[in-house]
Amino acid sequence: GKDTKLIYMEKGVVISARSNRAKDHIGKLLLRENKITKDQVKEVLKDQKSTKNLFGNICVEKGIITEKYLLEALRVNAEEIIYSLFHINKGEFVFQEGQLPKAQFIPLTLTSNDLLMRGLRVRNDWQKINETLGGMDTLLRSEEHTSELQSH
Repeated sequence: GKDTKLIYMEKGVVISARSNRAKDHIGKLLLRENKITKDQVKEVLKDQKSTKNLFGNICVEKGIITEKYLLEALRVNAEEIIYSLFHINKGEFVFQEGQLPKAQFIPLTLTSNDLLMRGLRVRNDWQKINETLGGMDTLLRSEEHTSELQSH
């Protein structure tokens, strides 16, 4: 299906972000950070289906992570979702005013301006890398004889 990313704002401040991409799931972040095992992810997802509780809350209830760590992980995850938007070259957006949905929002510590500046910096860095290396399809190899190259 279609990738959907939602940015929630209140009074001009980003308060949360969500995505339907599996790559953006909080479980992927916890795996990447070695805070959870693949078996634990399966167990939590199974519990989530039966309880309808949020993934992170189940992890806290099971003692896999602390509530403090969950809040930090959710903040990092939301920021990653927002920054990923700066790599999109084509898409659609919808702006909806009104009540926020009833959901657990983890307030981000960055203002909209801070997020925009960081996102643009990340995008510019990737553009420089692509220009220098020739894109993501470029194969890099190490030179075994670098001392010989330097002496000539």
